[in-house]
Formats: sequence, C-alpha cells, structure tokens
Amino acid sequence: GIRLSMAELTTEACAARFFILENDCHARISKVLVSLSWTCDIRQSIESIGLGFASLMTDGMAGHINLVTGAAGFIGSHLVDSLLQAGQHVIGLDNLSLGSLDNLRLALAHARFQFLEAYLNDVKRCEQLLESAVPSPIETIWHFAANSDIAAGAVDPEVDLRNTFMSTFQALALARCFGIRKFAFASSSAIYGAHADALTEETGPLLPISNYGAMKLASEAIISAALETHLLQ
Repeated sequence: GIRLSMAELTTEACAARFFILENDCHARISKVLVSLSWTCDIRQSIESIGLGFASLMTDGMAGHINLVTGAAGFIGSHLVDSLLQAGQHVIGLDNLSLGSLDNLRLALAHARFQFLEAYLNDVKRCEQLLESAVPSPIETIWHFAANSDIAAGAVDPEVDLRNTFMSTFQALALARCFGIRKFAFASSSAIYGAHADALTEETGPLLPISNYGAMKLASEAIISAALETHLLQ
C-alpha cells in the first residue's frame, strides 16, 4: 500500500502542502497532518524542512538516486542540498525559466549531483536525458516544478495548465516509464481557497480562487489516481 504524509507549512508570506508517498504495509491511504512553526528566517526554515523531508524519505537508503524537478528554484535547490547532505545521489531537472543555477552553486560542485536542463513537459527528451545520465534506478521523484509566477497565471490560465498541472502529469509519466515507486509532491494551501479559520486536514470544501491553486488541486487528484496504478506496483 501507500502512506500519504502531509505537512502544512505556513508563514504570513507563503504556505505549502507536501505529499510524501511511500511504500508501507497499509492497504488504504492515510493522511497525517504535521504543523511546523517557522520561528527563524525563511531560508533557515526551508533548509531544516528540506533536511527533515530528506531524512524521512531516505532513512537507510544512503547512495540511492533521487530526481528533483524544479531543482533550480528556491525550495527545490535547498532540498537538493539536504539530500546531498543525507548521503544521497541527486539528479536535478529544471528548464531555468524561473529557477537559477546560482541556487545550485554548492550542488554543482558535488560529485553526487547531476544537473539536466530540460522542460519537464518535453517528456521524451527528459526520458532520453535520464536514460543516458542515470547509472542505476531512480528511487524517488521529488516534484517541485510548477509555475511560480502567480500573476502570469492569472492573466493566462494556460500558464498554470502547462507548468503546474501538466508538469505533474509528465512527472508521473516519468515515474511510470522508469518504474519509480516513491513520489513526493509540493502542493499549496492555495487549494483551499479563502477560509477565515486556520487550515486543517478537515478544512473544506476545497474551492481554490486562483488558477495556480486549481492546478495544484488537479495535480493532487491525478496523483491520487496514480496510486491505484503505477505508484502502487
């Protein structure tokens, strides 16, 4: 089965939902809500969060290979650093449209890191690059690639359709192609829409008020469907 673990991370400025899918003995999907208080600056918080998730997903798996999409973004790059710190091999994939190689300056000097510049929606090219770059099976996909320009998504709904939802769809296609069983997804509290009270796992209905939130919610749905097919195998 699959266990679905979720952490809701909030500050005044930003919020994120993280789904971590991993094999265990449960026959049904369960959800765990973990609240974290950000008491230091955002950069330090992201680093500690990344290390915490890296430890959760890689305990006893030193040397295994991880694929991080959106690796050159702010959060993705900190996760890359944390995975490397945990003794993992990491392949970072990013098209650099919004991310920056400067965020990966430490990782690029690391022997256990490879960077692939590619557009995730060009799944055939991604498959070709991964086939030539990966010496052994990828253990986990960490999917952070998404549109982070919310204003652009409001002007043109296709921006989030392409870069938020379809990037998730294609990341799942890569998981199927390469037989990858573990898939970690960075969602968003934007899926909830406007609520006056504090968010909990029971908060609903889910009525996003932005294209970004709608495509993150759609991404959660397609991941849920994938649990019944290739992520369960």
